[in-house]
Amino acid sequence: MQAVNDEAVGLLDVSIIDASAGVDLLVDAMRGDPEAAALLQAIRQAADRVRKAPRRHPALCICCPRSVKRIRPGTVFGIAVPATPNPTGAIGFVFCDRCAADRNTLAAKAADGLRRIWPTLRQVEITHPEGGRA
Repeated sequence: MQAVNDEAVGLLDVSIIDASAGVDLLVDAMRGDPEAAALLQAIRQAADRVRKAPRRHPALCICCPRSVKRIRPGTVFGIAVPATPNPTGAIGFVFCDRCAADRNTLAAKAADGLRRIWPTLRQVEITHPEGGRA
């Protein structure tokens, strides 16, 4: 996590991936999109960590202290990637069923959870994602 933090310099791109977004990622990865393939790999690794976590120290929801012991068909994942060109690491996390129930608040919940890990993290709103002229 420290390596991702160092690379991010406080700026992460957070993706929330539910079942429908996962299907889109899979299609994009099969078409050769390297970013989609990397996100799928990060989800697979996060799911493996949940499955392999010892009973005494289960994986926790990014939002609340509930444990996540199993990956179910509706499990929602989050991936935080350094907002840099060609990032080399990422952090995968999972939402418990209760926190994932309100899909409209997942991004805000993820930001709050990541801020608990890195208090210096700031949320930045991109108003012109297509860029502009100087």
